[in-house]
Amino acid sequence: MVLITAAMANPRYVEVQSEKPGNPGLSGYSTIFVGKLNLPADLWQTFGYESREAWISVVNDVNNNKFRIYMDELAPDKKIVAPSAGFNGKEGLFVKFAYRGFRHNTGTAFTHRVHTMDVTVTIYDNKSKKQLYTANLGTQTAGMGKRGWMMNSFEGRLDNQIYNLCSFIAGKL
Repeated sequence: MVLITAAMANPRYVEVQSEKPGNPGLSGYSTIFVGKLNLPADLWQTFGYESREAWISVVNDVNNNKFRIYMDELAPDKKIVAPSAGFNGKEGLFVKFAYRGFRHNTGTAFTHRVHTMDVTVTIYDNKSKKQLYTANLGTQTAGMGKRGWMMNSFEGRLDNQIYNLCSFIAGKL
């Protein structure tokens, strides 16, 4: 079921720049603790926000809501705990994100320019803190179906990037 859902989400909107191992064997875990993506607060002007506070509100929505919503949708057989502050010693996986940058105009989809956010995803055994998987990814602003229309606003493009990132992670579970 997860593989079918992940395939429908179109993982081609995620560039895999590197990953180790390619097939991490994470399917035995039933609980997924999802960390936060710390998008820099000083990006607010770069993306045309009227204030730092408005940008931080968007970032908080991603971390406090979007990861949980999309992981619940894309990995329905897993218990998703998001946001998670870090390792808590409980059984499950911990997914950690590290923002690495944002690239403008990396392609086109329909009539829109595509932008790519570079993120490192590291997955750990939450109890032992043993690293099980790491990938350097480029998650794109493109989306299929109704997500294609979301490219008309920055919030929609960022939402697509988070959805595509969650789709990729769900495909590894």
